[in-house]
Order: sequence, then structure tokens, then C-alpha cells
Amino acid sequence: MNKNPSSPGGSIRRFFLPALLSAAGLMTAMPASAVLVEFSYEFSASRNNDGTPGPGGQVLSGVVDGTLLADGDTVVINEFVSASLDGFDYAFSAATGIRAGVFGSAATLTLSGDFIDFWVCPGGFNASLPAGGPLNDCPFGQGGGGFLLTDIDIFGIGNGVGLAGAPVFGAGFRARDRDGLIKSNWSAGIVSVPAPGALALLGAGLFGFGFSRRRRA
Repeated sequence: MNKNPSSPGGSIRRFFLPALLSAAGLMTAMPASAVLVEFSYEFSASRNNDGTPGPGGQVLSGVVDGTLLADGDTVVINEFVSASLDGFDYAFSAATGIRAGVFGSAATLTLSGDFIDFWVCPGGFNASLPAGGPLNDCPFGQGGGGFLLTDIDIFGIGNGVGLAGAPVFGAGFRARDRDGLIKSNWSAGIVSVPAPGALALLGAGLFGFGFSRRRRA
């Protein structure tokens, strides 16, 4: 039996169904989402202040604010919320420099560890690599320190590299993996996904509004 479209039920359908379809459209139109990602990497080796090889075991960990791409794995890094190296907390500010191994590219990581590429100078980039080039480097053991994890062969040694340091450990100290990143030492996971939460609130609001209309009718 057909119902009168001007009846309360018809009125609710005219409002509620388009609203639900609009909410669904929002979800399908958002292939990327803002996320907070927690990561950690354990270095397998280090370099002492006198330049001699040292033991590994130093852990770089932190939280980044980024954008999760449609593949569900790649995160483009917007900023570092926090980071530490064996208990030393890096200090971030508006001056903090974040880049990829290839100068001018976006810093990225993957949750799986298949590809990692970020270079961070908490005090800002204040040195050139190579000499005379743009300010795209910083002394790892001076100022605010710095850290680099990349699968890009930026030093022409045939593989990526991991480096981290801070003045508290000495100007010449580096936690380092010069023979490429050890992917089994990497872990990362999403700790917050703001966008779906906002959509859930939108859906709840639409449901509540539709229910109130039905009661009034």
C-alpha cells in the first residue's frame, strides 16, 4: 500500500534518507584521513665520541601528526608531536625542520615499515649538504640534535641509513645503522583517527534530529 508522501513517515523519509546518503558520501569522499601515529626504531649499532664503533640498542621513538593515504599504510608526516632517543626528549618548535631524504620531497613513513623516509632537525636546518647547497642538514650532536631514518641512498653508499644524536650524548656520538634500516626493528601504529570520530558524531546528530522530528509528528 502506498503511503501519502505528506504523512509524518513520508516527511521523515524525505529528510532522513538524503541526510544518511550525504553522510555516506562524506565517508567515501575522504580517501585520506588525519592520524596520530606512534613509532619506534631500535638501532643495531652506534659510533662513539672518539669515532670508534659502539654497541647498538638505542631506541628512537615518538608520535607524528600525519595524513594516512588511501593505501591504508603510507603516512605523510605533517609534524612531530614528540620524539626521544634513549630517554632524551627532543624539543620541537616553529623552527623545527622536517624533510625527506630527497630534498623538497614530503617526509613519509609506512605502518608496515616497507618505506621510511624522514629527516628531522628540532632546532631547524642550519647546515648545508653538500657544502654551498641549501640549508638541509644539521649537526646531530649539537644544538637540538637530530635524527634521520631513510630508505633513500642519500649518501651514495648503496643503501639507506639511520642516524640519531643529541648533545647530551656528546657531539661525536651517533646511534646509527649505516648498512640500511633494520625493518624488524621498526614498529608503528595509529593511536588516533580524528576524522571517523567526527563522522560518527555527525551520524548520531542526524539520527537524533530525525527521531525528534518523528516524535513531534
